[in-house]
Formats: sequence, C-alpha cells, structure tokens
Amino acid sequence: MKPYMLVGIIVTALVYVVLSCNENCAPTVTKCQLMGACGKCIMGNCSCCENCTKCLGEEYFDCCDCVGLCKHNNTHRPYHTKSTVMDIDSSIPSLFDALTGFANNPKLRISVQQMPVEEEFYRPKGVEFAELSNRTCVVTFFDDCLSQEKCERACSTMGASRARWFHNACCECMGHTCESYGKNYPHCRECGV
Repeated sequence: MKPYMLVGIIVTALVYVVLSCNENCAPTVTKCQLMGACGKCIMGNCSCCENCTKCLGEEYFDCCDCVGLCKHNNTHRPYHTKSTVMDIDSSIPSLFDALTGFANNPKLRISVQQMPVEEEFYRPKGVEFAELSNRTCVVTFFDDCLSQEKCERACSTMGASRARWFHNACCECMGHTCESYGKNYPHCRECGV
C-alpha cells in the first residue's frame, strides 16, 4: 500500500469519527478503526462486533453510535442532557435554604430556580397531583463546570438532599422540598453544551 493511500484512509476515518461522534469518543474509535477492530461492523451482520466491543471497552455505551453498533430509536437524547443522579445522606435543609436565599450574591456563582414540585414528574395529559400542587422545589445550578465528584461534594457542602451531574459537567443541587431530581436539562451559565 502506498503511503499517500494510508494517509488518505486515516484522514477519512478521522473525519468520519469527528462528524458522527462526540469528541470524547474520537480517540478510542479512531484507534479501534485503525486496528481493524471496528472497520466493517453493521448492526444485524455483526462479524466484527466482538472485537469492536472489546476494543471500545468501557466506552462502548457512549461510543457505539460512532461505529454503527447502537440500536437506534427516536428517544435518543443529546449527550449534554444525560445525567447521573445522587442522593446525599447528610442533607442540612436549613443550610440549603439559607444559601439559596443569597442567590443574588455573585461570589457564590450559583443560580437558584424554583418550580412546582409536580413539574418534576412525568404525568399524562389531564392528570393532576393535587397533594403536590402547593409545594415548590428549589434547585441550584453552579455557574462553572464541575467534575462528578466535585458536584456531589459541593451539593453536600451546601446542605442539598440530592445532586444531578449532567454529562456536559453542569451540576444541579436539589433542596429538601424536591420530591425527585429537579430539572431534566442543564442550566449552568458558563458550562455550555
């Protein structure tokens, strides 16, 4: 094989990965394609699925779209809206209430949002939650991006009951009045998609 052909194949593979994947998958998927582990995988005719799955390793579920191995459905959510939720054992409701009362203090670098508790839950059209309708859920979003560990620690430090870490590194803390895990989409001011 001539060197310019090899370069062309590599560039084509890299362009394909960049255009069809999130940036976190590109290095792993490129490596697997160059090794030939994921070269011709097709859902339904999966002669290379085992090798490709092994090559992608722990990143399989995040990156299987990049190599055509994920089952596609209409409920696929963008990467930035996926999240990990955590319950915090040692919440301090009075501390959380006090800190969310200072929401306008720019030194805290958080935004506070309130919503009726019933908005936290999916409900079919026309169904009401009468027992929840007078309660308010208070959540905070940190302005800056945080790691998952730092998100959980920060929410715990401010007395929150629960934490949600979005996969774009946006961190949400839920107060004691929330019945579920707050808002389903990230609202951090300086932690973009």
